Amino acid sequence: MRYIGVIIKSVICMLAIVGAVALYISNPFGPSDQARISAVRSDLIQIQVALKLYYIDNGNFPTEEQGLYALVEKPVIYPIPIDYSKGGYLEKLRRDPWGENYHYKLISSSATNEALIWSFEENVDGGTMKSIVANMPNQSVQHTAKDASTD
Repeated sequence: MRYIGVIIKSVICMLAIVGAVALYISNPFGPSDQARISAVRSDLIQIQVALKLYYIDNGNFPTEEQGLYALVEKPVIYPIPIDYSKGGYLEKLRRDPWGENYHYKLISSSATNEALIWSFEENVDGGTMKSIVANMPNQSVQHTAKDASTD
């Protein structure tokens, strides 16, 4: 009788350990903020590479009207790219981990031709808006926090 009690306790302990390991591996609460930030950084680097190739082929970045979608499909609005790569520069344009589109702004002047791509983190703490910004052509990726109540 005593052996049955020990066996039952052993089985219960083993199931508890297996369950804890399964929870740890599966992460039932979704990806962590750090994992999301890493995913955004990876996406922004891919977009930067695609923008750089687009720029090399066509001599300019897509306009804001053409947007980042110009990296997936050849734009049909002016200026039409001169030497657009067959198949585009990205297979598809992904959304950020919060389900939003990436933002794109072209900063152009006679001296510079610069493109910004960014994503905003979910505003979880009620007052801080965090952004992850990629800057072309210098290809930096920065993670910043800003008090959203000042806007």
